[in-house]
Amino acid sequence: MSKGFTLVEILIAITIFAFVSLFTANSIRNAVRSRSKINTQIENSSELRDALKVIEADVNKAFNYHDYHVDLYNLAQKERAERKKKKNPPKKPKTEGQDDSAVPPPVPTPPVDPEAGKPKEEIPQRKTPPNYTHFKGTKEEMNFTTLNNVQIRAKIPVSDQAEVGYFLKNCRNRINKEIRSNCLWRRVDPYLDKEIKTGGTSSVLIENVEEFELSYIGPEKNSGEWTDIWDSQDNFTATTKNKFPSAVKIKLKVKTGFEKKDRSLEMTVVAPIFFTNNDIEDINKKSTANDK
Repeated sequence: MSKGFTLVEILIAITIFAFVSLFTANSIRNAVRSRSKINTQIENSSELRDALKVIEADVNKAFNYHDYHVDLYNLAQKERAERKKKKNPPKKPKTEGQDDSAVPPPVPTPPVDPEAGKPKEEIPQRKTPPNYTHFKGTKEEMNFTTLNNVQIRAKIPVSDQAEVGYFLKNCRNRINKEIRSNCLWRRVDPYLDKEIKTGGTSSVLIENVEEFELSYIGPEKNSGEWTDIWDSQDNFTATTKNKFPSAVKIKLKVKTGFEKKDRSLEMTVVAPIFFTNNDIEDINKKSTANDK
């Protein structure tokens, strides 16, 4: 006589199978949710990291033009004139002695400069060509010239030198045009001119920016302090005049949404300028120190 499952056994088996199925479904749902959350975090961090890489690449190749041939020529002419002046000093007239000791010696006449009355010889100097490479930066914006320009269209010759600017401005979301946020813009102008802050085309680098903070450190060895302002066109500040900073500290903070909760992601990098190419005064100081 064959035996079958009783109703109680079947109900117990169905209950166990239901619990196992529910546990498996919850595990799969949590895994999918965690995967989606991790992918979103990776995308947001990658977007932030890529934006910082673009800024860092531009800063690394910031270019400050100086025609050293003109500067060195003018410096050599100046030193040559000074050496010539030291080599041929003005001669003093000789006074003849008197035999009569009772008579006081005559009052010596002041030395006569043989070059007096002649027009001064002008030191030959070459004119310095106009400089269109500048660096202007504040706490939330910077504009400078760089060698990081790229060729977008094939068979169209493009210089690697360009004006680049970074600034904050409101923009629309790329997917939902009704949503607006604070965005970091990148401006590129392939034509160099005296107006370092205008011209070219601008594009959004990253959206939902909460904070974009910049600071700069000078080329002087003893400065060691970060500043919020840098202007190479400032004729009244010797620290920044005709000079680029040695490095730029970039702090970028963006807002990201996870599970309907707004969170922030923040990164900071220090981007050095590989070749500041600051003016000839540094070379002049070194040469005078070596002469001493």
